[in-house]
Amino acid sequence: MVGEALAHVQGFGLKAIAVVLARLTNSPAAREKSPVAVFVIRELAVGYWDQIGEENRKYREKRAAMHPLRRGFSDRLVVAFFIIVSIALWAIMLAPLWFLLAA
Repeated sequence: MVGEALAHVQGFGLKAIAVVLARLTNSPAAREKSPVAVFVIRELAVGYWDQIGEENRKYREKRAAMHPLRRGFSDRLVVAFFIIVSIALWAIMLAPLWFLLAA
């Protein structure tokens, strides 16, 4: 029963997002190519499978052309960033618990 209600609510959320995106991309403002509409169309729209495959191929070629030291440095930098963000989020989520334990 609870799972059904949760799925029902999530379904409505996805429908609302689809309606908002459709209205933003099909509105007169989008036809005028406003900056918001251009952002929604370019960044938030999901491409077709062939477009996604093409972008993946370009990304692999770009990484293969990179110098190995630079590629390794950027990989380690991304990993370090995600570790720091994960620790920060973990600390924020546990902050109320720490206040209870400190009292």
